[in-house]
Amino acid sequence: MKKYLTKRPEVEFSENPHRIALLEQVNEGLVLRHFEVVEENTSLIPNKDVQPAEMSSWAGYASLGADGQYVEGDAFPEAPAFAGKILREVERQAFNPEDTTGNGLFGSAEVYDFVAIVFPIAFDGKAHAPYNHFVEGQSAKAAVRRIGQLRGKLAFLTLSAAQAEAPLSQWSLIRSEHPFVTFVDRTTGTWANTPASFSIYSTLPSISLSAPASVTQQGATVEVSLVDQSGKLFEYDGQLVVEPLAGYVNKRRIQVTNGVASFKAFPLGLEAGETMRVKVGTQNISGLADVTLTVA
Repeated sequence: MKKYLTKRPEVEFSENPHRIALLEQVNEGLVLRHFEVVEENTSLIPNKDVQPAEMSSWAGYASLGADGQYVEGDAFPEAPAFAGKILREVERQAFNPEDTTGNGLFGSAEVYDFVAIVFPIAFDGKAHAPYNHFVEGQSAKAAVRRIGQLRGKLAFLTLSAAQAEAPLSQWSLIRSEHPFVTFVDRTTGTWANTPASFSIYSTLPSISLSAPASVTQQGATVEVSLVDQSGKLFEYDGQLVVEPLAGYVNKRRIQVTNGVASFKAFPLGLEAGETMRVKVGTQNISGLADVTLTVA
């Protein structure tokens, strides 16, 4: 799994953080466990170490209530500011690409390919249910950060993949910083620092279209290929959506095999010299690529 940290210079970290977000991999899924400093006195004896997360359900979000474990702050050597304190696990956010629709967490449209799952955290540090950014952002066509703002949340973690059912090792993870939440990562791999302008699309393959400059009434073939960030063919098997803004195409949905596909465009109803523009995208993201043909 590739991991990216987006740093924003405007984030001012609290001198007295009150929450820890602990990221762990459990089997084939990710769990973000939220611990909060216990302010009141408690007669309970806290654990010296964080007990393993037993994931009987991948329900996305859970408030643990009275079941949350108490743990010593020294159990987090990565967060020395919590030494000597007592914390309680209060919430969990989780995602497992092998277990999405089965537990009612996501609707079927939320787990189409080219997926971005956001773990949102409110500005007071409270966690909320994960959601698919591309479904939420269909109307606004806004960036991950903007959709989070519209929800009154920070997109703390964003998981993305070209194929929704890909193993976790083939996903990418983008993290933002939170002023009141100390992040502790116990998964493998290192974080690459990225600028604030880093886009979710930088973690996904792009669509390349090849077509002749002109089209006759007999039609023109448009070749489609998916390429990774290095420009190499991305071996993807799945469907893409074709959207003509003028004229006609023989397929509105095309089957991609080993990263390539094709369709035919016809200038139905158009005169010589006019143009037809065709967009290609996914079921949740329109217009990832487009091509314009001039009617001969």
